[in-house]
Amino acid sequence: MVTNTFLNLETKDVTLSRSFFTHIGFSINEQYSDESGICVVINDTTYLMVMNKDKFRGFTLSETPNSFNQTEIIISFQLNSKAAVDTLLDKVKAAKGGEFGQATENDFMYYRSFRDLDGHRFEVFFFKPLP
Repeated sequence: MVTNTFLNLETKDVTLSRSFFTHIGFSINEQYSDESGICVVINDTTYLMVMNKDKFRGFTLSETPNSFNQTEIIISFQLNSKAAVDTLLDKVKAAKGGEFGQATENDFMYYRSFRDLDGHRFEVFFFKPLP
């Protein structure tokens, strides 16, 4: 049984990534962070490991795509309200991240999508209560 989830991403600048993720509301687990990478705490069991090129490639043993031109993954976070989705996107824009696509609302969910400073794609959404 999986007890924790660690998602791993490459960054060009660990310091800028630290600023970006803390600005949009996440904390950093310093126990697993140093100048080569940071451990972004998503929740009690999910973490985003953001590493510089050398550290990341030590795990992958391969080249990585340019995230602005290619998509390797979309990381999605469920939030507890439509307002929380909008608030997070406001923080992303203030931290120099970019929104892509348009806010979308349908019968069961509301979502918006953004890119971090390295072009990695994220989606934040709110599931509407069932009638």
